Amino acid sequence: SLPSLCVVGDPTKDLWAPDGIMVIDGSFNSFTQHGDAWERKISMEYFDPSGAPASSERLGFQEDCGIRVHGSKGRREGYLIAPTIQEAWDDYRYKISFRYYFRDEYGNSRLAYPLIPNSNVTDLKHIVMRAGTDDPYNPFIKDEMSRRLMAQMGNVTSKGTFIHFYLNGYFKGYYNPVENYTEDFFQNVYASDTGWDIIKGTDEA
Repeated sequence: SLPSLCVVGDPTKDLWAPDGIMVIDGSFNSFTQHGDAWERKISMEYFDPSGAPASSERLGFQEDCGIRVHGSKGRREGYLIAPTIQEAWDDYRYKISFRYYFRDEYGNSRLAYPLIPNSNVTDLKHIVMRAGTDDPYNPFIKDEMSRRLMAQMGNVTSKGTFIHFYLNGYFKGYYNPVENYTEDFFQNVYASDTGWDIIKGTDEA
């Protein structure tokens, strides 16, 4: 009953070795890299099996966007490449979190689609797709519950949802897309162009 998010990219230029975002080659680990140089263009397609009200048609979208690896320093260093492209990422060491960026250079600069239910954000510039590896034995529950409790108490917080994830046609498991805390997120929530300072924690904190 969950929606499906399907990502398609060139296996050797966008995703895996030699030039993709997921490469481990000797002492080189692309998962530890950051910035624009480690973003690749992919096609994202979303299918919602619930269908439109009073209709059998499926809802969804297709957008070209940028993809990067997401995660803390420790998590990035722990990522591994799955033995085969085809298999689901059942082992949390293979299950990689991603960030998606919508830009004019790829297509639309925002995702104008209600991907996150009950969201205060009218359109999205970034999406974090959490793999749930913070808690490999009970994934998603604690983080998503915290977000929903914050929202129900009337606080501004990012919101999330759940999907099936397919990469180049192969099922990779369940994921948790969430809104990303950025200046754009808060400007969107408050319908303002006021500047925001975003303070991020560190692995040492």
